[in-house]
Amino acid sequence: MKRKVRGSPKGRTADPQALEDVRGLLGDAPRRRDLLIEHLHRINDRFGHLPAAHGHGNAIASQRRDQARCIAGHRSVEPGAAAVLDELGLVPVLDLNLRLGEGSGACLALPIVEAAARILAEMATFDAAGVTDKDL
Repeated sequence: MKRKVRGSPKGRTADPQALEDVRGLLGDAPRRRDLLIEHLHRINDRFGHLPAAHGHGNAIASQRRDQARCIAGHRSVEPGAAAVLDELGLVPVLDLNLRLGEGSGACLALPIVEAAARILAEMATFDAAGVTDKDL
C-alpha cells in the first residue's frame, strides 16, 4: 500500500508579506532552530507585538524548504494562544490546561512527536509484515 504524498504542508501556508517582512528583518542572521525564539523577539521588538502571521513566517524562514512544518507543542491557557493556533491552522499535541512558558510545552510534546516519527518511519505495514486478511 502506497502512502499518499501531500503536495503542500498541512495547515496554512505562510502569508507572503509576513514572510518577506521576516526575511528582511532577519537579514543575514543564521537560520538555526536554536535561534527561533531570538528571532521572535526581533519581530516583537519591530512591531510592538507578535503577529501570528509573522510568527508563522519566522518558523518557515528559519527552516529548510523541505522541513517547513510547524508543530504546536501545547495549548496554553494564556489569552490569545487559541487564536494563534487557529490562525496558523494548528492542533496542539497536548492540551492539558497548563500555564507554561519558555518552551516547556515543546519539551513535553517532543517525546510524543519523536515517537510518532519513529513509528511512521520504522513500523512495518501489514503488507511488509506479511499479514493477510485471513489473519485479521
